[in-house]
Order: sequence, then C-alpha cells, then structure tokens
Amino acid sequence: MLIKMINDLYKTNKNNLEEENKNNLEEENKNNLEEENKNNLEEENKNNLEEENKNNLEEENKNNFYNINEILKLKENIENLNNKLINNNLYFKAEIENIKKRHSIEIDKIRKLSLEKFMLDLIPIIDNLERTLEHKDSKIENIIEGVELTLKLLIKVINNFGLFSIDKINVPFDHNIHQAVVLEFSDKYKDNYITEILEKGYILNDKLIKPAMVKVSTNKK
Repeated sequence: MLIKMINDLYKTNKNNLEEENKNNLEEENKNNLEEENKNNLEEENKNNLEEENKNNLEEENKNNFYNINEILKLKENIENLNNKLINNNLYFKAEIENIKKRHSIEIDKIRKLSLEKFMLDLIPIIDNLERTLEHKDSKIENIIEGVELTLKLLIKVINNFGLFSIDKINVPFDHNIHQAVVLEFSDKYKDNYITEILEKGYILNDKLIKPAMVKVSTNKK
C-alpha cells in the first residue's frame, strides 16, 4: 500500500513537473516569438523609414533639379532681355545721332541757299559799282574814292561769307566756271585762253553760282 502511494505521488510529481516544464517551454517560446516579432517589426519599421527617407530625398533632389532648371531658364531670359535693351538703346542712340546729323545737314543747306540768294542780290550792286569806277571823271574824284572804299569793304564782307569772284585773265578757258561769249583771234595770248572778263563770275562756298562771261583767244585765223 505504501509503495503504491509512493508510486502515485511520484507519478503525480512527474506529471506536475512535465506540465510545468511544458508551460515554461511554451512561455519561453511565446516570449521568444514575441521578441522575434518585435525585432522583425523594428527591422521592418527601420527599413520602411529608410525607404521613405530615400524616396523623400529623391523627390527633393528631383524638385531641386527642376528648380535649378527654372532658375537657369529665368537667368537666360533676363540676359536675353538685357541684351535686347542694350541693343535697342544703342539703336536709338544711333538713330538720334542720325536725326541730328540730317537736321544739321538740312539746316546748313537752308543756310547756304539763303546765303546764295543774298549774294546773288549783292552781285549786281558790285557790278554797277565796278562799272562806275571804270568811267572815272576828275571832277568827281572824291566820290570815286568813296565808292572805291565802299566796294573794297563790300568785297571783304562777301569774301568772309565765302563768296569769291572769277576775274582772272590769261588763264586757260574752263567750261566749269567760264561761259564763252566771244571767240577772237589773238597772237598775244595762247590758244583757248581768257583775254577779257566781260562779266565776273562768282563761287560761293566752293559752288559755282554764276559763271564768268569771257572772251576766249584763238590762234587760228
């Protein structure tokens, strides 16, 4: 009887021990599984975070790339606009200078035309004074002297304005400034030379405004 009780007690203890070991093992496995799941979750979260950071960085770099391109395009547009403004400014400056030059030329042309008309009006007066002096009379010698002084002064004035007479003789005939009125035989002058000024010609500022009326020599009979 005692032996049976001992055996029963042994079995009971054994079963209890096995049950306890089983429970401990299950608990340990459970803890290990939880730890493993926890580690896996942390690893997964870490990987997800790294992937998210990587994606964010790529997106940021992409946006930065687009921003840089936009900035470069904007800079290029500004430079093009600046170049256009510079070119337009140079064009307008050149155009203004051309307008000033054209106006200056027109004003100078008008001035010369006005001066030409004025000189043409003076020429007959000079001619009349000179004709008067060609017929000197001793009775009016003092008047003649006054006229001579007046004529000299007038000629000086018109010379200052660029008007000069064509009055030289014994020079070759020049159709650019002379107008032949008479052709006469002469052995005193070379052939085709001016022998007499019938009416003076005039040049204003290097422009012929009145040809000289002249006699021209010929050595041919």
